[in-house]
Amino acid sequence: ASLLLVCIVPYITFNLSVIPLLGYLQGSTPIEFLGTLLDAGSGAQFIYFVLMPVGGVMGGTLVAIVALQVMVMTRVARSMDIDLLQLSAYCPIASPAVRLVLLTCAFFCPWPILFSFFGGEEALFFVQIALVILGLFCAVIFAYSYPIVVLRNRIRDKKAAELDQVLQELTGIRDTSRSRADLLTEKMFIESRWEWPIEAHVQKLIFFGILPPISWILAAMVERVI
Repeated sequence: ASLLLVCIVPYITFNLSVIPLLGYLQGSTPIEFLGTLLDAGSGAQFIYFVLMPVGGVMGGTLVAIVALQVMVMTRVARSMDIDLLQLSAYCPIASPAVRLVLLTCAFFCPWPILFSFFGGEEALFFVQIALVILGLFCAVIFAYSYPIVVLRNRIRDKKAAELDQVLQELTGIRDTSRSRADLLTEKMFIESRWEWPIEAHVQKLIFFGILPPISWILAAMVERVI
């Protein structure tokens, strides 16, 4: 409940203050803004006093949900056992971030083509909207990436510890009953283990990663036709 309150209050405050702040930057005082709002009619008052606080509650709730999920995933990433033989089992930790990356690529691919149909102030307006949305997507992606980094560091430390043990057995520092061929095979296997838990998502990331360049090429072709 405290996390939800901490997330909702700033959102409501921001939603209610952004328009007066923009007016202040243009030379309008808060009192003048309030007078203009009262004279604007019930429609504008409904938007400002009802819809914008409701939007703040919804936005704050979404932030609280994301923060709670990231906290739980981070706790899991820090406490789960690391088995280099079963690294594919850790891919679900990366699923939310990967899905957001794929969604971002799919969402922004048509935008370069849309920009080619507009010019001047209209194109600038859509670019500003795209940058704001992209910033929000990136912020959420970075948040969901934190558990991935935590788990990656633990896998790296596990690899280093097991490699050190194998090297000690190879050099004779530690006694072992295994043959040198077995130790070399294990060494190569450990070194081949990928530290990032996104192995199951690589093909999807590659596929969606080529979509933006394709959209840029199509946008350039549309501009030539127009």
